[in-house]
Amino acid sequence: MPLPPRPLTLLLCEPDPWSERATRQTIEDAGFALVGTARNAAEAIQICEYLTPSAVVLANEQFGMSGLEALPELRRGDGPPEVVLISIDETPVRVAMEQGAFGVTRRGDLEHLAGLLADLRTLLETGERRQTPDRRSGLDRREAQDWSKVLRERRSGEERRQGPRRADELR
Repeated sequence: MPLPPRPLTLLLCEPDPWSERATRQTIEDAGFALVGTARNAAEAIQICEYLTPSAVVLANEQFGMSGLEALPELRRGDGPPEVVLISIDETPVRVAMEQGAFGVTRRGDLEHLAGLLADLRTLLETGERRQTPDRRSGLDRREAQDWSKVLRERRSGEERRQGPRRADELR
């Protein structure tokens, strides 16, 4: 007889009460059962040891230990939770992804958080990812931009503004 599926549980680590309310609603709308909240990263690590949630939504900017510093601790052990990191900027994206974060989103971007949570739910239920890596990481297309091409385009634009060059100027 197969075991019943594990409920999709989530721990929220958000020090700001206003952000916590908005994030909590997004989590519940995504179909996760919120099993607890933590006010800092150290508390989140302790709670995860006892509650073993399926996922953690973790704010990066916190007093004491940052979310990025807590990420390896949360991902350690058997059956570690998937972690979605919330940050005020895109600075920690690459490091967080290298350390095993499921995704990174900007603080206040509830639509992107909802998309990440939907992708996470699909992964936890089926084992399959349905999104592209660019969406998971929060990186936009400018990260992979061919900057040599951009510089050539800018130079050509400068030449157009300066007007046509005469043949004797080119020598």
